[in-house]
Amino acid sequence: MLYTPPRRNGCCGFTIIEFTVALAILGIVFSFAIPKVSSFNDAIKFRSEQNQLVMLIQTARAEALNTNNFMAICHLESGECKDFTSPISVFSDLNNNRRLDTNEATTAILHLHNNTQLSWNKTSRIRFAATGRALNGTLKYCSRQSDTVKGFKIIIARTGRMRTESNSDHCG
Repeated sequence: MLYTPPRRNGCCGFTIIEFTVALAILGIVFSFAIPKVSSFNDAIKFRSEQNQLVMLIQTARAEALNTNNFMAICHLESGECKDFTSPISVFSDLNNNRRLDTNEATTAILHLHNNTQLSWNKTSRIRFAATGRALNGTLKYCSRQSDTVKGFKIIIARTGRMRTESNSDHCG
C-alpha cells in the first residue's frame, strides 16, 4: 500500500520557506546567466556591424558598376573626405576630387557604434572606378566593448572584390 501524506487543512501550495529557497536558487542561476547574455549581445552587435560594413562596400562597388561613375567611401567633413570616423558615407565622386560636390549624390551612410575604430591603409577614402576596380588595401575594424577587444579586416583586391578576416591582433 502506498503512503500518501495527510493534507494540511485542505489547502495546497508552498510554505514561505520553500518559496524563499526556490527564489534563492533562481537568483543564483540568473546571476550566472546574465553575463553570458551580455557577451552574446556584444557578439551580435559586432557581427552586425561587420555585415553592415561589408554591405556598404559592396553597395559602393555595385553603384560604380551600375552608374558607370567613380564611387568613394569615407567620412565626410564639410563635404570633404577626411578619415574613417563615424558616420561613413558612400557618394558618387564624378570628378574624382575626394569632395562631395553639388552635382554628386550620397548613396548610403553608415553610423558605427561607440568604441569602434576604422583605419584604411591607403588614402583618406576607398574609391571604386566605373569598372568596379579599386585601389587594393585593407580596412581594419576594432571594437572595444565590455572589456573585450574584437576586430576584423576587410581586404579589398584591385579587382574590387573583397574578403574578411577575423583578427584582433591589429587592435593593440
